[in-house]
Amino acid sequence: MIFWNKTAAVLLCLGAAVSAPAVAAPMTAVELTAACSGDASAKLTCDGYLRALTDFVLVREARGMHGKICLPSGVTGDQIRETVVSFANAKPPRGAPTAIRLVSAALRAKYPCSGAPKGQ
Repeated sequence: MIFWNKTAAVLLCLGAAVSAPAVAAPMTAVELTAACSGDASAKLTCDGYLRALTDFVLVREARGMHGKICLPSGVTGDQIRETVVSFANAKPPRGAPTAIRLVSAALRAKYPCSGAPKGQ
């Protein structure tokens, strides 16, 4: 009987923990800017997000699907982070745009496909 009570208690706790639905929401521009400007741990989140988006852009370019963003071959993660933070500081996001909209706008402004990167 004692074993059943412990097992029932564990199952009840697990059930309560799993029954709450997980809410998935896109990262906001404000959250990404805070992460990119934060401490070393926060910057890991920023860098991971920016790396994934950069990989997406580069894969599209490799497939010949050029969009409005053309990254130069030597661009670094630090340069991309600085581009996004500088853009966000110069043009603070209005409302609650997603982080991907912020990053896309920043990269389009800095690395347009029409020529050399702006500001260099």
